[in-house]
Amino acid sequence: VTGTPIGKSVNDLHGLLLFLQIDPYWVETWWKLSIYEPFCFGNKQPILEVLRSILWRTCKKDVLNQIDIPGQQEETHWLQFSPVEEHFYRRQHIDISRDVVGRLRKY
Repeated sequence: VTGTPIGKSVNDLHGLLLFLQIDPYWVETWWKLSIYEPFCFGNKQPILEVLRSILWRTCKKDVLNQIDIPGQQEETHWLQFSPVEEHFYRRQHIDISRDVVGRLRKY
């Protein structure tokens, strides 16, 4: 049905369960009492059990011979920067390097 069932909150899953008519969780009262409220109080077990029963994930390696994906290639393209671009990116590199080193010194 979807590759990303959760957008902003765990409550987004209720819409998916409603669409799939997963009984009894498509009923909002059951969703809140059985799944949502326990999750909000730190009990993840109920939501995990429901998700395990309805989610299915196929790994690419398991279906590789069925989907006819061409082999990967790696290509390297060297770019020539204009003097302005060269200055800009060199300055970015220097500034970011200093920032990273400064942050790492804290540890």
